[in-house]
Amino acid sequence: MPLDKSRKSLLVTVPAAMLAACAVAGAWRSLAARPWRRTPVGIAACVLVAVGPIQRVRAGALVWLWGFSQVAAGAFLRGEHLMLRRDGDEVAVVERSEVRLRGYHNVMNVLAAIALADAVGATPEGMRRAIAAFTGVPHRLELVRQLRGTSWFNDSIATAPERVLAALDSFDEPLVLLAGGRDKDLPWERLAERIVERVRILVLFGEAAPLIGEHVATARAAVHSSGESGVLEDVVMSGTLQGAVEIADGRALSGDVVLLSPGGTSFDAFRDFAERGMRFREWVNQLL
Repeated sequence: MPLDKSRKSLLVTVPAAMLAACAVAGAWRSLAARPWRRTPVGIAACVLVAVGPIQRVRAGALVWLWGFSQVAAGAFLRGEHLMLRRDGDEVAVVERSEVRLRGYHNVMNVLAAIALADAVGATPEGMRRAIAAFTGVPHRLELVRQLRGTSWFNDSIATAPERVLAALDSFDEPLVLLAGGRDKDLPWERLAERIVERVRILVLFGEAAPLIGEHVATARAAVHSSGESGVLEDVVMSGTLQGAVEIADGRALSGDVVLLSPGGTSFDAFRDFAERGMRFREWVNQLL
């Protein structure tokens, strides 16, 4: 079916990486997301998360769903295949190994892109080519460089603890985590527990460094009191991100991933997350 550029679609919940994937596919025209009950007249398709309350969609709207579990119409993950189902027919769009983005949250983003692209007439083969070619966007688990066997990743977009959790779960390698920035009065407890379980070296910087350090110390004490140790070897404080890069360079081992995934905003030292990520990239590329 040829791509129908005149058709419009509404996506409720719009992850930035998914939108970028759709843009690469050239397969969508976006409208601002809004509550389902306010779906505007003239929308040809409404793409929702599979668990969404689809009973609120305007009568007559077409609905493509996506999720990890099998859906009646839309995109879903089956084993290692990202599937598309519509009108009773199924097609495997792409294999999981062809998705060049880390993390299962990005698999979900790609499934959303598939559902949205199908809603406006993109072909499965066109989707596959676009997905296989897409390597991500800056500041979102962006590989900056590999140096002495260590991989450096820029996830400056992670300005909340929940986003850092998703980033940590995107790697199997030992981690040196750079976290900090400005706190947004969000809960840090769950991330602190995961840091103790998953991060080898934690380097803290910026205004939130003492706060994060306190939460990690509490989580670490709880783990030790239970008779376990976790994998966290050391917590190091740095006043600045540049200093944190230098510390990480000295502590990272071959095979490690050094990950900037702050959890806080950039406003204590930078204009925005993009400037923070660009400066991180500059400092990492200056390492010898």
